[in-house]
Amino acid sequence: RVWREPASVEDAALEEGLEELRALADQDQVVLAVFVLEQWALGERSPYHSWLAVMPQDYPTVPTLWTGDGLRCLGASFEQETVAEKQKRWRREFATVAHFVPDLGARFSYDDFARARAAVETRTHGVAMGAEVTAFVPFADLLNHNHSFTALWTTSKSSQEPGFVITAPQGAKAGAQLLASYGAKDHSEFFRVYGFADEHAPREVVFHVDLERRGPLPGPP
Repeated sequence: RVWREPASVEDAALEEGLEELRALADQDQVVLAVFVLEQWALGERSPYHSWLAVMPQDYPTVPTLWTGDGLRCLGASFEQETVAEKQKRWRREFATVAHFVPDLGARFSYDDFARARAAVETRTHGVAMGAEVTAFVPFADLLNHNHSFTALWTTSKSSQEPGFVITAPQGAKAGAQLLASYGAKDHSEFFRVYGFADEHAPREVVFHVDLERRGPLPGPP
């Protein structure tokens, strides 16, 4: 169990904080980020060490982890506003968890949490287990994205036999890279979540043009 509630909940502000914490506990990605943090800290003592050893711990191209000059490179754009809002949300998540789980707040910094959060967001899948849940699927998280994919992943909707299956409909050569599609996302979403560009993804470009107005606009003939 990750969450530890204080013994007394009489204070109204504390009650409000607990509700916020319970709301976070319903977010699979926050719970998984805490799990990753703790397993990273265990190192070779973690039962998941062989899998974690191939998972990157740094995500320099993910803009949610950028600060200062990195963010300024985005300019006064929709991307910068969206990334800034996402950073605020991640900081609220960490502050809430650290407040109610003091040991975690003492052992890990926000930067640690943000790297774990990026690992979760870029490497998890939706898996049907009755309802769909966010989950790590070892091996599936090694597949790179390409619109001309060779592999398909599907998840069983049976509550009796939940599972995750990867198939190569056209076959695959031994030693060749298995590529998968990360879904029907636009260029902006690929950049914000994964930190890369897909030249084949749809994109929208907004130009702001200031025109000097001279005299009244012509009326109808």
